[in-house]
This record gives sequence, C-alpha cells and structure tokens, in this order.
Amino acid sequence: MRISIVGVGRVGSTISYALCLRGLCDELLLCNRTHSIAAGETADLEHALPFGDHLLDIKAVDATGTADSDIVILCASVAVETVQTRNDLGPSNVALYRELLPEIVKHSPNAIYIVVANPVDVLTYFI
Repeated sequence: MRISIVGVGRVGSTISYALCLRGLCDELLLCNRTHSIAAGETADLEHALPFGDHLLDIKAVDATGTADSDIVILCASVAVETVQTRNDLGPSNVALYRELLPEIVKHSPNAIYIVVANPVDVLTYFI
C-alpha cells in the first residue's frame, strides 16, 4: 500500500511515525511545501526503521511524487497564530487547498483522502 502525507508538521510527522511503527504501508511518501522539512523527516524515520518490526520505503516528494497513492492524508495548514481559533483557519486553509489539491488529485484520482487539518469539517466539505 502506498500512503502519502501532505504537510509534514507536527501532525503529519506524528502520523508518519505511527504508520512506520504499525507497518501499515509498504511505501510512505512525505510531501511538504518546504522540501527540506520532508527530507529531514524522511531521514529521521529511515534511521528509526531498523529498530522496529517493519521495513518500508520512505521518500520525500513533491506533489507529482505522490502519484498512484492508495491513501492521501492531508495535514497541510497555514501557520497557526497563538490567538487563532480553528474557524479562523478556514478561509486561509481553503485557499491553500484550492492551490494544493488539483495537482495531488490529478496524480492520485482514485485515492482515499483523509483530512486532518482544521477546520476539518470545512476542509472535508470543500474537497
């Protein structure tokens, strides 16, 4: 199974680590706006794999590299300011997803999409 995580911040990196521990995929693709963040997380996970029970292929990719994913987990979000509520993120995250999703969906049109960014209900309705 091929799983892509789009947005490798705190939530995306935690989900990545959990997937590695549980061995829930054969290939894990990490996509982030800043490629060096995805590359760093990839290196960290690769260094931890020998200590676990499951081996998998982990790659830092751009949107085109997520092609043919079975599952795409959307963690991408605009930066959260200290006083923002989840609803304050709505317009900015919808704008972000308008820009981000067409390229992802073009390369994985049959994937299952899981939204975990806030406001999750608004973003889920949007996509």
